[in-house]
Amino acid sequence: MSHTPDYGKWLARASLIASLTALAIVLRFFEIPVPYIGFIKFDFSGVPLVVLALARLSYGLAALPAYYIVSVLLGADPVGMAMKVAAEVSTFIPVALLFGRLGQGRRATAISASLAAASRTVLMALLNLVVSPHWILWAKLASTYEEALSITLALLPGICVFNAFAGAVVAPIGIYVYRVVKSFI
Repeated sequence: MSHTPDYGKWLARASLIASLTALAIVLRFFEIPVPYIGFIKFDFSGVPLVVLALARLSYGLAALPAYYIVSVLLGADPVGMAMKVAAEVSTFIPVALLFGRLGQGRRATAISASLAAASRTVLMALLNLVVSPHWILWAKLASTYEEALSITLALLPGICVFNAFAGAVVAPIGIYVYRVVKSFI
């Protein structure tokens, strides 16, 4: 007895991943500048990634290479885009792992979104402590590592506030969109 693959399901999954990844890439270019930290911008590109991750965590992860590569090819800073990918991953993984297990009501949304915001804030604080001083040196905004680290430490509270806000906005919107479209997935 041979097993025949279901190409219809495969095509539907591939189409879902491709279309939501394309939407994430397009949304990434509609950036809202953060007034107190000029190099950070908010966008809603994480929403389709949250929807993909809620459909299946592997779908969210499968979208990341194209999300990164196409954005860089379209002009995004490679280091900044890598940081963006890390931020979105740290947002959608807690949501994908917790939302369904906690139910799908307001409580589950609140807990999942809160943990996503916390995860994003902590991971991005740590990544910024490692990456930002080197980026500041590369951009010639400081002449020594100590000076670059000092600049990073001065910016870190604002970076943390931004990431908490971004996670707290993107996660519940992604959950809401998922609830609306889940019957089609």
